[in-house]
Amino acid sequence: MIQLQKEYATKLLCHVNPYTGLALIDDPAVMTIQINNEDSVFKGTEDIKDTKGIVPYGQELQRRFNRYLLAKYDTRKNLSDAWTFNGVCALGTEEDPEEGTVLFPEGDFYQVQNNPMGEWTGIESPARYADFTEFGIYINRRYYGTMIDHVRSLGAKVPIVTSNLLNGAADVYSHADGDLMENNTYFNHPIPPFDEAKPKVADMREYVTSNPLTVHKDGLFLRTNMLPMASTAVVAGNPFILSEWNEYGVNPFHSTAFISMAAYACLNEWDGLIVYCYHTSESWNGQPADEITNIFDVYNDPSLICQFGFMAALFLGDLVRPAEHRVDLVFTQNDLKTLPPAFSMPNAYLPYITSLRNVFLDQGDAYTGDADVAVTAGFVNNGDLSQAKRAVYYAWSPYRDALRHANGEGRLERLAAPGR
Repeated sequence: MIQLQKEYATKLLCHVNPYTGLALIDDPAVMTIQINNEDSVFKGTEDIKDTKGIVPYGQELQRRFNRYLLAKYDTRKNLSDAWTFNGVCALGTEEDPEEGTVLFPEGDFYQVQNNPMGEWTGIESPARYADFTEFGIYINRRYYGTMIDHVRSLGAKVPIVTSNLLNGAADVYSHADGDLMENNTYFNHPIPPFDEAKPKVADMREYVTSNPLTVHKDGLFLRTNMLPMASTAVVAGNPFILSEWNEYGVNPFHSTAFISMAAYACLNEWDGLIVYCYHTSESWNGQPADEITNIFDVYNDPSLICQFGFMAALFLGDLVRPAEHRVDLVFTQNDLKTLPPAFSMPNAYLPYITSLRNVFLDQGDAYTGDADVAVTAGFVNNGDLSQAKRAVYYAWSPYRDALRHANGEGRLERLAAPGR
């Protein structure tokens, strides 16, 4: 499949357009080359795992996960010991990596969450989640590295991005090997079932007064605000583009989100905003003259068209001053092996008031950046911010690693002692 993907990339990028005389690989109109769209090993398995065409891939993923466990632990006994906490083993009696029967936690629309202090046994065990997350990072980075090398070998000069729609620390980290980061996010997004003429948007609401600290649970999966969702994929050292975003408001001016998002993008010094719109017809004369038939239809929507110029002037003209201070949200490698339910809590507050970046520590647990404030991601109780100008420590778990092998009890109290 990867070989076929390479062949497709070659044919797509190297085909010469007879009208321009240019291949896409050489065309200056191409801004970036993206390997995948909204895809990852961490997502999209639970709801489709029994689909006939998907089953073989699920089986292959399980086979590879089991081989990964054997490479890491060598024997079932070693795996069982590693997955044991307080005498309780997370490995089922019927599971054996040598037989390929160790199950992996199913993905969701985004990277599935995991409580680091949750139930130790079963499919949601923190131990099982930690090893599958480590495996998933390896799979994503290996694939994207292979494809980036191939596209570069074709002569690509523009930045290459891996994928988008990222919302989970391990997922974001495993997509950070590209030249830039992209993320997609929507508010009032339609979801199935709906007919083509009338997309269903359950309980639409206006954007600006929606509380970003609240994930609205009304049956719609994308219901927190766009700024917190987008900012989870902003990585220090990588340019960031909000590559797809849109909102269908319920007020006479169509939306309150567009100007607001452009302003916050300036505050956070993002590098690009691409509003997602499309026509309702592939034919030049197939556009309806007097109606808007889709919430992404900008073709004859003056309430949206009239905002484009001001959005561009605001974003490109420095009408909103970038934040004076920067906050780095710092993730250790152990943080990447779990995902507490409230993992995006800092993203729901900090990017509204200052510039926020995510920092992933590859070598050790010590932060050496120069942000005005460094904050631990706090999934587990590790991370060393002693070299930061200012530091905020917190932790969802008292342990220093997701498998609860090292206890960090009392560490936060020591760090908070006078003189620290």
